[in-house]
Amino acid sequence: MKHLLMNELTQARRLTLFCTIFILLFMLLLSCTKKTELPSNFKGTWTTESEQYENRFIEIGGRLITFGTGEGDPNVYFIKKISCKKIDRSEEYIFTCSNTEDTEFKFIIYFERDESGLLMRLNNPRQVIWKKKTDELACTSCVLESCSFI
Repeated sequence: MKHLLMNELTQARRLTLFCTIFILLFMLLLSCTKKTELPSNFKGTWTTESEQYENRFIEIGGRLITFGTGEGDPNVYFIKKISCKKIDRSEEYIFTCSNTEDTEFKFIIYFERDESGLLMRLNNPRQVIWKKKTDELACTSCVLESCSFI
């Protein structure tokens, strides 16, 4: 009888140990998922010299992305998630956003650097170059390193 009781205790300890290890591993995996943060030098107000987009702007903040439409009120979206990957010389950022009606949108924005500084392009039209307003340029020698963890 005593031997049977000891076997049951040993099995219970093994089960407890197994469950504890499983929970710790699960928590470790959850803590390792890295949230993509937008680098501070990407935040700010962006404009373009393209005549087609005269009087328009894109403002990227910590929680909002705003598109100035040139007429009327700007379109404001709440940033829910940002994902990032390197593509050639650019970094592709996919902004998953929602508007005030909670409709979800995805905006694809490319950031790259050339001799004149940091450039931004939208997925459509990709040929239009957006530059950060000069009064907001705090880091002229920054390097694109924000996706280095991918």
